[in-house]
Amino acid sequence: MLKWAKDLIIGESVGTKAAGIRKKLDAGETVTMYFLITMTRGADQLEIINTAYLAQSYVRENLPCIIGIAGSKPEAGTMVEELVNECLMKTGGADLKSYLADRI
Repeated sequence: MLKWAKDLIIGESVGTKAAGIRKKLDAGETVTMYFLITMTRGADQLEIINTAYLAQSYVRENLPCIIGIAGSKPEAGTMVEELVNECLMKTGGADLKSYLADRI
C-alpha cells in the first residue's frame, strides 16, 4: 500500500483528478503522465518520480511517503520550489523533512 501525506499537495493541472489518480495508484493500476513528489530515505530531502515507475514492484514496495501530485515535471519542480520557500519563510532553514513531518 502506498503511503500518502495527510495534507497532500496537488498541482493546479491535476486539480479534481487527484482523488481518482490516488485511487487508481492504490489499486495497483498503471497511471502514466503524472509525477509524484516523495520524501526520500537517504540524505536528499525530496524526489520527483513519474507515476509510470510504480509499475515496478520494487519501486511500489519501497516508495517513501508521497507528499504531492503534479501533472508535469516542471509543475512538480515549481511545487518543490514553493515548499522550499515556505519552509525558509517559516523556519529560517531548508530542512524539508522536519518541516513536512506533521503532514505525513
